[in-house]
Amino acid sequence: MGYALGMPSSPEPAAPRGAPNPPALTPHVRFVLPDGRAVDVPPGGILGRMPSATLRLDDPRVSEAHALLSLRGRGFRLLALRGLLQVGKAPTTEVALVVGQVVRLAPDLALTVEAIALPEELLAVALPGQAPQELSSPVYSLLADGALVGRYEPDASAHLWSTSEGWMVRAAGAEPTPLQVGTLSLGPHTLTVSGIPLAAAAVNPTLFSGRFFAPVRIITNFDIARIEVEGRELCSISGHAGRILCELAAVRGPVNWEVVAKEIWDGDDRQTLRQSWDRALGTLRGKLRLPELRPDLVRADGHGHIELFLQTGDEIEDRG
Repeated sequence: MGYALGMPSSPEPAAPRGAPNPPALTPHVRFVLPDGRAVDVPPGGILGRMPSATLRLDDPRVSEAHALLSLRGRGFRLLALRGLLQVGKAPTTEVALVVGQVVRLAPDLALTVEAIALPEELLAVALPGQAPQELSSPVYSLLADGALVGRYEPDASAHLWSTSEGWMVRAAGAEPTPLQVGTLSLGPHTLTVSGIPLAAAAVNPTLFSGRFFAPVRIITNFDIARIEVEGRELCSISGHAGRILCELAAVRGPVNWEVVAKEIWDGDDRQTLRQSWDRALGTLRGKLRLPELRPDLVRADGHGHIELFLQTGDEIEDRG
């Protein structure tokens, strides 16, 4: 099978293997192809068979637009478009990328993350009387009551969203404009937009439904997971509930519940598997029902997928 760089070119020429990385002028992820070549893909870049794909993969098992590279706050995510991705044993539709990670687009078609270049600063916004909140979700809605939430709400006073070139903002009934550092009036609300150095942004709290939550650190070891906030242990989860959390931490993206359940209760029929899953998941959700934890830390999409939803500053340490 052939592998080619598509027509928009990468932000800088692909470096020979073993050569030092050039200075990062544009945020990007450097993927190593199965033939050993390295290709840089910027935010918004498409991976697939289509001629205009940033990373073109001439392989019949790959969709024309197989996946999209998205910059979310201080990290990159690879989003499945018309095909699935696989990390380890589990198929998934979204992968939070880290250096050294191997992502499979087909059984023997793997891309390795060799390097990740991120911007030195992230944009952050603050409402009057609130701490700055870095923009880590792809879309935000400014609600009529002044709350800024990381999702699209059609009746919001304004929307903010990321593109491959930066952030845009649009007040209700107005034209979209680039989001820039300074003070911004959006109807009755005023936003202060600032730049936060990437190192400092890593420890900023996350806003959820109008409330700030500190980043969490999750330490996993096969079937035991400990959760810490600001260096303090909140809870330790073991048994089947702990195993679910450890498996979700290993996948780092949405995964079908049955895929995870079969890793834990191998050999059970589907009905027994579902009963065991529901009991253990109920136990896990009960353990996570703490005032210091975001209620969406473990979330389901209503279509059989579940994920450990990490926000900016959250960390996973695997000791298994």
